[in-house]
Amino acid sequence: MSSCPEKASQTNTLAQSAAPRVVVYSGADARKQQSSLFYLHLFWAIMERGRQLGFEMVPLMDTRPEKNRYGAPPENAQVQKGGAVDGYIAIMAYESMVEWIRDSGVPMTILHGSSVDVVFDSRGMIEKAVRRLAELGCRSVGLMIPSEPANSKVLEMLDDLSAEIGININYEWIIVSREAMETKGYHQFESLWDLKSRPDGLFIYPDVTARGVVSAIVERHVRVPEDLKLILHRNVESPYLVPFPCDWMEVSVNPIADALLQALQVKLRGETPERQLIEFHLVKGEGAREF
Repeated sequence: MSSCPEKASQTNTLAQSAAPRVVVYSGADARKQQSSLFYLHLFWAIMERGRQLGFEMVPLMDTRPEKNRYGAPPENAQVQKGGAVDGYIAIMAYESMVEWIRDSGVPMTILHGSSVDVVFDSRGMIEKAVRRLAELGCRSVGLMIPSEPANSKVLEMLDDLSAEIGININYEWIIVSREAMETKGYHQFESLWDLKSRPDGLFIYPDVTARGVVSAIVERHVRVPEDLKLILHRNVESPYLVPFPCDWMEVSVNPIADALLQALQVKLRGETPERQLIEFHLVKGEGAREF
């Protein structure tokens, strides 16, 4: 009889030791930059949902200046003291930041960079926004987007879409920014609204840029939706206030965290995961309150 508890204890110990040890790696910018608030929410969503799956989750934030993030960060020494790492999930990390992980041979999933397993459906997001603006009666549409989704395939899609639904998408109204910032959004909208020819519908992504645009719209006394119909991006976990009606293109960190963890699980089995697209969801006709 006395051997049963001992055997159960041994089994529990083995089960605990068998839990994959997963490191979530990110630049520490997520702790201090407003534009990176989304990644901070995502970081902790991965940690929490990974624990629910039975993983031993270990946080690793790289505190070095971005230009110095080559090779393993100093904080990794402490991580290694805790035992062998079975897998990594990297977010807010450029290719140069994760080379040391790739060189280790340990399975990794990554949200940004080359050979990503989880990607945002930027093409679908933009198409959905343009079609919605056309539904609202817009005959001309502009976009304010970062450089990543402004690729040749998306631009070709916009040409086809404008012909299909009969709206004008002037390339002068497609404003692309390498870095999303509120101040850039503010000044970019000022430039757009100073043009002789303006769109009557506008989609802005991401939320950081959109917040700057909202400030410029208020200062310029642009009437929304009479003068301009808007679709703004927002992250569900990072709401912000707008003083006029608009539609929203939203995304939550939870499906992203789940997709990254699922991809890692597949790799831990020695298999190759299929690339997963993260969809954006259109929320119609909300405004003038916080979400």
